[in-house]
Amino acid sequence: MKKLLFIALGAATLAGITSCSNEDEMLQLPSGEGQTFVINMPGELRGRSFGDGATASQLTYAVYETGSQVPLKEGTATFSDLTATVNLNLVNGRSYDIVFWAAAPSAPYTFDAATQSITIDYTDVKVGNDENRDAFFKTEAAVAVDGPMQRTITLTRPFAQINFGTSDLDEVASLGFTDLKTSLSVKAYKTLNLVDGNVGDETDVVFDMTELPDAAAEAFPVQGYDYLSMNYLLMPADKETNDVSLKVSSFANGTERELKTVALSAVPMQRNYRTNIYGALLTNPAIFDVEILPGFDDDNNVSVEPRHQSSRRCSRRQGGGRRQDFRQHRGCS
Repeated sequence: MKKLLFIALGAATLAGITSCSNEDEMLQLPSGEGQTFVINMPGELRGRSFGDGATASQLTYAVYETGSQVPLKEGTATFSDLTATVNLNLVNGRSYDIVFWAAAPSAPYTFDAATQSITIDYTDVKVGNDENRDAFFKTEAAVAVDGPMQRTITLTRPFAQINFGTSDLDEVASLGFTDLKTSLSVKAYKTLNLVDGNVGDETDVVFDMTELPDAAAEAFPVQGYDYLSMNYLLMPADKETNDVSLKVSSFANGTERELKTVALSAVPMQRNYRTNIYGALLTNPAIFDVEILPGFDDDNNVSVEPRHQSSRRCSRRQGGGRRQDFRQHRGCS
């Protein structure tokens, strides 16, 4: 998560005050003057690059009178040491909606202030395992400027993070399947309304064959497994299930040999959640254990185990940390 702290004060006090570019300059403002927005990256980083938020280095924002879609002001700011600062000149006695979007400058997202939305160009989303597609958003609605004000705002991801991990890379390497690459096929959404959070324009997405994530740099969220694939998919706030297909090929000696296609149905996906699919994926049949936990720092786990292929065991985390187990023959929800 990213955090936003802002102080909103009367516009009449701003004469002669210039914008602040860092925290030291902000602290030099006279007491009671300026409208300062401080956007912070999460402090609880996980010690690896996937999901640490560091690639979302550019903040884009737009300011509207409450209820209007006509932007009064648009701008950008750059994160430095996981923090960005913005100063605004808002009018005392008025109410505003402020839209925030944080992403890498090279990410394939188009911010449209007139429609208060983001569009993803999937023709530019070809390579898998790309942390540069991580992003965050938040709209702070009905900000009433009526004297000194200070708030903390949390930005969240609009994506589900879909991870595949396996425990049998050494085994398949001993059989000559080395230099592995993967391609993910899945449905995702193309548009995000930054005000109401709704997604739209569902489409089929296929990521090109991509090298596996660097095992030395990225530890799979479940111990004992190695990454095959990591991707961000635009998803709604409510959980939905989706079919996914991961093709794994070997490019040893420059020749492609398909090793395995892992095709799963009814996989849970949800905004700001991780879905982890793991097991001996390259050598065993797909039997699933699914665990659903709230929050991005928790996971939807799909464990693939060598049991009878027609049986699936699912578990769902209930209130108070309890897990409910059940079996069914047609997917888990």
